[in-house]
Amino acid sequence: MTAVIAAAVYWVPWLGCFGAVAFGVTAGIKLLSKQNTELSNVVKSIAATNDHVLYRLENVDSRLAEMESAAPADSK
Repeated sequence: MTAVIAAAVYWVPWLGCFGAVAFGVTAGIKLLSKQNTELSNVVKSIAATNDHVLYRLENVDSRLAEMESAAPADSK
């Protein structure tokens, strides 16, 4: 009986420590996963905005080219 109590006194704190570490690691992985998802959403939003801006710049560029090509004909 004394051996069981001695083993319990020795192992219970160690098991508690291992449990706390496992809990911390699990919580950390979940948090990193959530942050990764949020960061991915931000990157997708930035990419969509960038695509939209590039589309508008291409539009402006083509309109400017049209205006430049039409300008000499109008001035004559």
